[in-house]
Amino acid sequence: MRRTWQHILAPAGGRRPVALVLGHSAGYGPARLLAGLRQHNIRGVGVAFETADAGRRTAPAGWYRTAAADSLTRQAGGDFAFLKADAFSEDGKKQVLDLVEQRYGPVGYLIHSLAAPRRTDPVTGTVHHSVIKPLGVRYEAPALDFTRPEPAVSRIRLEPGTADEKQATIAVMGGTDWSLRVTALAGRRLLAPGFTTIALTHVGSEVRRRGCTVTSRATLRPSSPAQRGA
Repeated sequence: MRRTWQHILAPAGGRRPVALVLGHSAGYGPARLLAGLRQHNIRGVGVAFETADAGRRTAPAGWYRTAAADSLTRQAGGDFAFLKADAFSEDGKKQVLDLVEQRYGPVGYLIHSLAAPRRTDPVTGTVHHSVIKPLGVRYEAPALDFTRPEPAVSRIRLEPGTADEKQATIAVMGGTDWSLRVTALAGRRLLAPGFTTIALTHVGSEVRRRGCTVTSRATLRPSSPAQRGA
C-alpha cells in the first residue's frame, strides 16, 4: 500500500470532493481508494466488512490494507473515515448516511464495487446467496490436487448454475442495492450538484466471464434519475 501511495502523483491543492466508496479492501478497491485519496484529495467515507485480529488468528488481508490506507491518509492530513459495516444491511446503510450527513455533507461521487456471498432483501427479508458458476455448460480446468499423498495436477469441474442461482446472484451483486443507495442519499438531501456514480466490476477468468457473477454485473445499469445524472 505504501509503495502504491508513493507512486501516485499528488495534486497541488485544489478542491476536496466528498466521496462514498463502497468496497475498497480487495480487488480494484485499494488502488481506486488510494488514487482518490492521494491524487484527487477526496474526503468522505469508505465501507468494507473486514474483521480485525481476534487473537486466535490474523485478520484478513483486506483489514490490513484498510489499516494501511487509514494510516497513510492521516499522515497526509486527509479527512476520510473508514467504516466497518455490512454495506447491504439497513443498519449499515443508516450508519453510513448518518456519518456522511453529520461530518461531510452532500456526496459528489459514489463508487459502488461490492462483492458478497449474500444479501438480505430489505423489503421481503429473503436472504439471497451468490454463486460463482458457469451458465449453460459445465466448466473444466486444470487444478492442483493436494488431497493425495503427493500433489498432482487434476481437473476441476463446475456444474452450470441453475436459473434460481442466477437470479439470486443478480439479487446480491446486481444493480438493485446500488439504486436503493442513491435513492437513500437523495432522501437525505445528500446528493451534491453534478453528483456522479459508477459501479465497477471485472473481466476475470472464463468461469466469471461466462457465469452467474458477470450476468449479475451486467444488470449494473443506471435505473434512478439520480444515477443517470438527472
